[in-house]
Amino acid sequence: MRARGRCVDTGELVTVEVDQFILDDPLECNGMKLDPIGLQFTINGRPVDLTPSQFRFMTALMVKPGRRVTWEELCRVVSGNPRDESAYRSILAHLCYLRKKVPGLVTVFGRGVRLEVTKDN
Repeated sequence: MRARGRCVDTGELVTVEVDQFILDDPLECNGMKLDPIGLQFTINGRPVDLTPSQFRFMTALMVKPGRRVTWEELCRVVSGNPRDESAYRSILAHLCYLRKKVPGLVTVFGRGVRLEVTKDN
């Protein structure tokens, strides 16, 4: 699936691949809201600035909250190539920066990343 839109700040076209359907509705989890049409990400109603790559990364995680997203899936989201070594390193960098902005990102050792779901969801 691909979600497409333009970044409000830069006008850059953002495409997100997740499963096999187009996202029209906002994704919500743990007080976070990701709007794929408006290209906005908020935590408890407060806007969080994400780069286009970080936005794609968060979309992939929020489509499957609580479930692991594999490194290959994340490489496909970042670079379009599930076997791209430089994309893997890029994911590690995105994850480092996202952990400063977004709570609940958990690395599943050797398997991927998941967005932890709190009990009140």
